[in-house]
Amino acid sequence: MNQSFYSRLINSLLALNRPSKTLLVMIVDYALLVLSFWSSLSIRINELYLPMPQTNLLILLGPFLAVPIFYFFGLYQSLIRYSNYQSLLTIMVAVSTYTL
Repeated sequence: MNQSFYSRLINSLLALNRPSKTLLVMIVDYALLVLSFWSSLSIRINELYLPMPQTNLLILLGPFLAVPIFYFFGLYQSLIRYSNYQSLLTIMVAVSTYTL
């Protein structure tokens, strides 16, 4: 049963058009950025971080800066099948720009 579910999921994702796949990747990137930002705050204080309303806004809106930066650097133009040195360098520059 699980094999059937996974194969249907993979087939439905592969059947999506390019803009839909790009939007899906952007949404996943946003969710992972929020999770990593929250996790980094938890690691910094060495316990589970429970955000206050002021910091909650920062945690949720901060990653909105990353998605346009990643788009500007061309990370969403094509889904990377095979990474090479140039794509790794582009990712490093985009992530470094976001962290500034």
